[in-house]
Amino acid sequence: MGQDDAESRAARLIERARTAGRDALLATEGFELVEALGLRVPVQVFVRDRNEAGELDLSVFPGEQVVLKAASPAVAHKTDVGGVELNLPDEAAVRRAFRQIREHVAAKAGAEHFHRVTVQPFDRHEGYELILGSSIDPQFGPVLLFGAGGQLVEVFEDHALALPPLNTTLA
Repeated sequence: MGQDDAESRAARLIERARTAGRDALLATEGFELVEALGLRVPVQVFVRDRNEAGELDLSVFPGEQVVLKAASPAVAHKTDVGGVELNLPDEAAVRRAFRQIREHVAAKAGAEHFHRVTVQPFDRHEGYELILGSSIDPQFGPVLLFGAGGQLVEVFEDHALALPPLNTTLA
């Protein structure tokens, strides 16, 4: 895919969110955006009930441990609502994790905000969790955010804000 194709695909994703009245991309759109820009993303499959999740674990990721994550437009920080279950070795664990995620999201965000979960292979690669974001400030215009991500993103506050366009030095 050429640079123009990637940029137009990214622009369409962002415009779709704006047209829907959202100021943030859904997780699926975020993955699609990152993939359009040429970065590798993990395989993810969406399921709506625990039976489907258990069966998927066996058919799509045979012999692999998996991760389940809540997938809802209303849940930005999944770990804050108990929406992530890691290192699931088998069908029974996947079904149990699905039930727990559904219960946690319902208790902390409301039952109406539980839509489905993503199932992904558990990636053991060493690395860093990152946060990347953008918004439009009323006075300054576009603002970019980049920094340490994950569960402790707000504790460490290890991030930088910058105004585009960025050159290599500023980035």
